[in-house]
Amino acid sequence: MAVIIPRFETSIYASRKVSDVGVSSICRACSRLKTLKLMDCYEIGDGTILSLAKFCGNLETLNIVGSEDVSADAMKTLATACGSSLKILSVDGCPNVSDYLVSCILCQCRNLEALGVRCCEELTDVAFQLKSNVEPGLSLQMLDISYCEKISVGYMHSCE
Repeated sequence: MAVIIPRFETSIYASRKVSDVGVSSICRACSRLKTLKLMDCYEIGDGTILSLAKFCGNLETLNIVGSEDVSADAMKTLATACGSSLKILSVDGCPNVSDYLVSCILCQCRNLEALGVRCCEELTDVAFQLKSNVEPGLSLQMLDISYCEKISVGYMHSCE
């Protein structure tokens, strides 16, 4: 049996076989968690994201690349709960990433420094056009929109 130390504050890198149940247990035991990387963990979904929102309000880095079962509603809940602490978010290849979700993330997570939305096929320029996203106070320094084919070339050049 593994022992989880409640004061654990740094990083967890999970294997592909981790599930919502496993991550939820980690979240409950490690409320000071700062970094969680779940790349290509195909068995995680809303349970993981909602547990992070509920128990890990100081989360700074989240990588859920390729997570197909994470809904936009769960991500909005996370953005609201962790908005002041979240600095790096990578949702590359997650099919439920939409213009509205990205706009919500940018509005809620004003300290976000890096956002990866690579290969999010539904994204368009609209995700980044809302006035509140370009107002002073947004900390975004890196935006990876690679392979987002619906984002126009003109928009990409305006970001340079």
